[in-house]
Amino acid sequence: MAGTVGFFNPSEQLGLDATWELQSEAPSSTSQRASGLGSDGDEAASKLYDPKTAITCEFKCFSASGDLTVPPAGTVTAGGFHIDSWTVTYSPTDWPSISVTAHKHTGTTGTHGVGGCRTYTPSVGLPAGWGIPRTVAGWALGAGDTAIGIASAEYSISVTHQDELGEAGQWLAGENRDGAETFKLGLTGTGATVTAPANWDKLEDGTAKSNQAADTQSLSWEHHVAFDV
Repeated sequence: MAGTVGFFNPSEQLGLDATWELQSEAPSSTSQRASGLGSDGDEAASKLYDPKTAITCEFKCFSASGDLTVPPAGTVTAGGFHIDSWTVTYSPTDWPSISVTAHKHTGTTGTHGVGGCRTYTPSVGLPAGWGIPRTVAGWALGAGDTAIGIASAEYSISVTHQDELGEAGQWLAGENRDGAETFKLGLTGTGATVTAPANWDKLEDGTAKSNQAADTQSLSWEHHVAFDV
């Protein structure tokens, strides 16, 4: 089959809610490789095993209000893709976007089944709409911080995914543990008082000054969630 140049045709393979408009997809086929060395130290044999397809998809939501509809991390889609992680990004000059990474096994023993893995639901709600709300996903600036602007906001959730192989290196089974959430906030201006949701641990609170731009403040938090019952 001859190669072709295609345009404007990403295909939705992850089954996200219809409010998300697909912007791009980037699938990649991978395998692991075993190498056996001869007595002279050079390779004498090799074997490919555990083939899979990894994919990253970018979407945008153009809803004017309400909350974003997002999948629990660890969800297995109808097409067999396991959602490993995703990140929602807010910008003052755009609508919310989501970047989703997923994988499925493509060997003869199949892949994860729908409902076959633990899932992890975000502990915060994520608003839809243009720009960045002054209170976003439970984070709020202090009442006296009216001169401070929100330059960026980013929420991520991921799982630790464990796959096990069978006796011939083929995929056998997999499961998830330890759902982890992170939230990052970028501010124009410094000295802001930021209130975060309960039980989120602050990891970073830094500032930057420049002779070519406004002072900025960067903050980040982390929180872990249990699997859905």
